[in-house]
Amino acid sequence: MRNNFPRARTWVKFHPGRDIAHAARTAWEAGADAVTVDGAEGGTGWAPGVFLDQVGLPLAECLRRIGPPAGCLPRQRGHVGGRTRPARLALGATAAGLGRAALVAVDEDPEHGLERLVESIALELRLLVSALGKYAVTALGPEDLWWPDGPHAGHTAGLPVGAAP
Repeated sequence: MRNNFPRARTWVKFHPGRDIAHAARTAWEAGADAVTVDGAEGGTGWAPGVFLDQVGLPLAECLRRIGPPAGCLPRQRGHVGGRTRPARLALGATAAGLGRAALVAVDEDPEHGLERLVESIALELRLLVSALGKYAVTALGPEDLWWPDGPHAGHTAGLPVGAAP
């Protein structure tokens, strides 16, 4: 491909398997420009039902395993706003896909739909990042996330999900 089309970029998409870190490193070492991964909660929905319900790691775990190599472009299913993007970026992703959300935005308003979508996501990101006490997306890191087995896991014991200690 690169011999005939030297400006073409190579993206490699992986399933959310337990060997995702090794697979991503191998792809980058082989010259991939970007690696994408759908978490078990993402994807097209065309997999057999048992796979959709029982197979694969969540996207956050895939990104935690991959670490911060450049080029990771995760995808997520549907538009859920900016609420999941800070976590993906804190885990080392360098971008977040829009997929269906972009298509719907352009379908609803061909002239300004995509601009409005991007502006709304940018606002949500600014709000969420500043709520963490940071003022740039690039300042996010794994320390901004809570993990069930992390050092502060016991501090929320007995609290309802989403409640602050």
